[in-house]
Amino acid sequence: MQFVSPRDWKDVIFSFVFAGLLAGCGSSDVDRYKVSGTVTYKGEPVKAGQVIFESDPAEENTGPQSYARIKNGVFQTRSIGGPVIVRIVPCDGNASPALPFGNPILKTACETRIELSFESSKQGFVVPKQEEVTTQTTDLEVELIDGLPVS
Repeated sequence: MQFVSPRDWKDVIFSFVFAGLLAGCGSSDVDRYKVSGTVTYKGEPVKAGQVIFESDPAEENTGPQSYARIKNGVFQTRSIGGPVIVRIVPCDGNASPALPFGNPILKTACETRIELSFESSKQGFVVPKQEEVTTQTTDLEVELIDGLPVS
């Protein structure tokens, strides 16, 4: 997992919101699949934030970016299948005009790579505790939940 420096948070959040708006402007001939799931931090649901799914060019996957708002630990969106980069920005939910999801609860954004199926799926993300983040990279735990109905 890679991280973004704290001084870049406003730019990161603006970029995610802007990219989300652009995602709606992309080509409609790309197949997208329902992706939903949970995001937790220290065993509790993340109150607010974003989960961003971006095609992984290192794995020769192409397609539009998708994003989902995290609300009370739950997210839902539609995304391309195949190898993707997942970025998670967990926030405290105390919204303000400058920070619509509240303050980031980590000093850095989390990033990992996963393989999304070419059908509806559920994902579970466990954000590492802030105390555990001591280097520029670490592992974001991903729990794939197969066979469960997607609401």
